[in-house]
Amino acid sequence: MRAAANELSDFAPEEGEEERLASERALMMHAARIAEDVSAALEALQPAQLDAVLAHERAHLAGHHHLLVTMARIARQVLPFMPLMRAAEPQVARLAELHADDAALRSRDPGLLATALVVLATPAAPAAGLAAAATDAVGRIHRMLGPAEPPLGPVRRHLLRATVAALALAPVLLALTPAAVALILGRVPGA
Repeated sequence: MRAAANELSDFAPEEGEEERLASERALMMHAARIAEDVSAALEALQPAQLDAVLAHERAHLAGHHHLLVTMARIARQVLPFMPLMRAAEPQVARLAELHADDAALRSRDPGLLATALVVLATPAAPAAGLAAAATDAVGRIHRMLGPAEPPLGPVRRHLLRATVAALALAPVLLALTPAAVALILGRVPGA
């Protein structure tokens, strides 16, 4: 009897093991829900619509949009007292969607992507958990089907890039200002 109890104790979860197992179970359940959503979306879309949606998703991957949204989320969590950082995550996510739309529309019919978005973003959609339901679908559809805006000229494009770079560097420069002032004034304690 004692030998059997010893053998069973070998199978008892170690310290922290229960938490890891619970985390793995939750991850598996989440993956199963995603698989159900994707399967439902595959069934709901026509082949040409699915091709347009996949072009949109490939643009997300090529643009590394997941990294941009993650950096914006981290900035919001690290600097919640800055209004710019509080608004960064939803705006970066919105811009990532618009960029992916534009990339997909370079090679696909706008009507196909718009109708696919309608199918995926409606409340009765089979895959309501997909990102299409979480974005401004109506605004995106109007943008896709509306008249095209003229492209930016080279001067405006460079000005826009410089503005974006300045906005991205502003928090870093603000954080480094006290150290730079201390170095300039010679008030750095000896090492």
